[in-house]
Parts: sequence; structure tokens; C-alpha cells
Amino acid sequence: MKVLLLGDYSGLHLNLAQGLKMLNIDVTVASNGDGWKDIPRNVDLKQPEKFKRIRFLTKLSKALPQLKGYDIVQLINPIFLGTHPWLNDLVFQFIKKHNQYIFLGANGMDYYYCSYAMQGKLKHSVFQVPDIKDDPLIKQHKQALNNKMWVQSNINVAKYAHGITACNVGYFMAYKAIYPDKTTHIPLPIDTSKYAFINNINKNTKAITFFIGKIKGRERRKGIDVIERNLLNLKQKYPHDVMIKTISNLPTAQYTKELNDSHVLCDQKYSYGIGMNA
Repeated sequence: MKVLLLGDYSGLHLNLAQGLKMLNIDVTVASNGDGWKDIPRNVDLKQPEKFKRIRFLTKLSKALPQLKGYDIVQLINPIFLGTHPWLNDLVFQFIKKHNQYIFLGANGMDYYYCSYAMQGKLKHSVFQVPDIKDDPLIKQHKQALNNKMWVQSNINVAKYAHGITACNVGYFMAYKAIYPDKTTHIPLPIDTSKYAFINNINKNTKAITFFIGKIKGRERRKGIDVIERNLLNLKQKYPHDVMIKTISNLPTAQYTKELNDSHVLCDQKYSYGIGMNA
């Protein structure tokens, strides 16, 4: 069996590929590396920084032959290229024509999730937090629902997909409401053997280090501002016993090293389930 995992968020498809390979399945990951995270992939779909449109179209045309002939294709998101919907639609038509089965991943702030959450159907959602209603990213997601091309692209992919796999309960609830017969919840894949617990607290430890990984511009959306504020209060109370390490927008390998040197990981506040931190 040949499987293509198209797009990636925080290593979801990378980890899934590693698991499938253990089952002797032929897997290819094609993605843009999820931006600065630079997540490893077999086919690079990252947009060039200069002359983006022309150079990316050239790069994409050369990559297309590597995106056909698969038994199963799973898309990380309806807008799996992370680019303009019209280009996403063109590539989707190619994917449909040259591959057998297509599955859609419900893994992010797409049309179905945003629409469902804004209706007040998800208690633990960034759209239900009064303090961040004016956050630029929240406004951007709300405005996206008025973008007919973006919405239609989301709908077209979801309707065609042979199945929809949601990585957490919030996304599952949103898609299950519209596509009850083809939506399922599959938790995030991860090889736990690679992340053995290391107790780096000993008699020589002078302070407990709390680790906060920030994505610039998304701090309020993730609730990091609330977490950081509480940690600062904790440090003020125990100045010699608490250290706070804050990291922003590092490549995955460097980020992991910084994380491993800490004691306590603090992640996002508004969610129905566990996400990938790095």
C-alpha cells in the first residue's frame, strides 16, 4: 500500500508516517515544514521568500509527479497547501484525478470548526473568551467566514473526502455535526519510545524551570498570556525557587533541546484535548 500525507501541522503527519512505516507501509510526506518549524518531509512544498508566486508555481509543478499514484492520500487540512484557495483547488483536482482514496484531516481552524465554535457550541473555545475577542487572529478567523472562495474550498474538500479524521474532540464535534457517517476521532500519533522520562531534578537543582513555548502573534489565542501571568505571580512569591524560560518561533530540533533542559512544560489553555507542543 502506498500512502501520501499532504501537509503537516506540528509533526502530526511526520509521526503518523513513522508509525505506518513500522507496519511496512510505503509512506511519503509532502509539506511546507509547517513554516519556521522546518519539520522533516520527503517532498518540500515550502514557499520561497522572494518572488513567491512564480517560484512556488515552478516548484509545485516539479513536485506534482511525486503526488500521484497513491492508494490513500490524507490532507492535513482543507487548505492543505497553506496558500491561496484557488491554487489549493487546482492541486486538489490533480490529487483527485491521480489517486484512489482521499481522507481529510480535521486538525485546525478551518471553516467547519470556526463556524461551529462561533455558534457557541464549544465551551472550551477561543471564540468564547471575552478577553481575546479583539485579538487580531481571532478577528481574522471570523472574517474568513465571509471569504466565499475559502469557505467553498473547505466545503468541496470535505464533501469529496472518503473519510474525515479529527485529531481532537473539538474538531470531531464540529465535523460530526455535518458528516456523521464519515467522521472519526483519531488521537495524535506519537512514538512514545523516543521520549523517555528523564528526571533532571536532583539535590543540586536550585530552582524549578517552567517552559513556555510561544508562537509570535498567537499568545492570546493559546492562552499563553494567562499562563505567563500566573507563572510571574508564582515567581514573585518564590523568587529563588522558580525560573521561567520563554522561547519563541524556534526550529523543532532547537526547540526540543530547550524543552529537555526544563522541568515543567506549560501549554495552551483553550482546548478540548491535548495538542502537539513543538
